[in-house]
Amino acid sequence: MEELGAVIAEWEAVRDGVVADGRKIVQAQSLISSPAGDEMSTAQATAVRDSLTAAREHNERMRLYATDYIEKLTAARDQYRHDDDLNAARMRGVDVD
Repeated sequence: MEELGAVIAEWEAVRDGVVADGRKIVQAQSLISSPAGDEMSTAQATAVRDSLTAAREHNERMRLYATDYIEKLTAARDQYRHDDDLNAARMRGVDVD
């Protein structure tokens, strides 16, 4: 179970990194502006916004994946712990000659 706990901690670090990256993407989106009012400048700013929107959506999917995986690993660890405790209690009740 210690190994599973270490894996969970690693995935939590991955998720936290993804969240931090997401904040940076949102911050970058707020900084985008067209350098001039001409069509090419506006189109370039729009393309950058669209690219950052796609990055943010991908980042959110990665965050959800990591969160879901952490929840599954945690549930498995808890079930293993419960099963170990149950088996240990059963073994304490067994007479060994």
